[in-house]
Amino acid sequence: MIARAGIAAALLAQLGAPPAAAQPVPEGVHRPGIGRPTLCGSTAGTVAALQTEIAGRLPPLTGNDRYIAFEDAPNLRIWNFTTAVHPAHPAVACRTLVRRPDGGFEMGTEIYCFSSADSKRRSEEQ
Repeated sequence: MIARAGIAAALLAQLGAPPAAAQPVPEGVHRPGIGRPTLCGSTAGTVAALQTEIAGRLPPLTGNDRYIAFEDAPNLRIWNFTTAVHPAHPAVACRTLVRRPDGGFEMGTEIYCFSSADSKRRSEEQ
């Protein structure tokens, strides 16, 4: 099993890297956040309700004025929630380390975004 510090370090390496130049997502790859947000086996009525549920059971890991992250070490998972200043708000991402058959790891990511098309466009431009 990976130590807690190892999980956080691996996931933060992905989160803490400087953002790459925005690239448009090809049509058909994404779909708008319609309905109840369901990610990584958790469902809530809204992104805010999901954040409240996650914050009630997991410790905060890191964050800034644009997002807050929570660590779910037993599930090798990090939850990221946007704050009101983020152009994609309200949005949530769930990132999970998944062991490959060769013993390496991949990072599975699920994202749910309720932002408007205009907010989504601004987010992609950043």
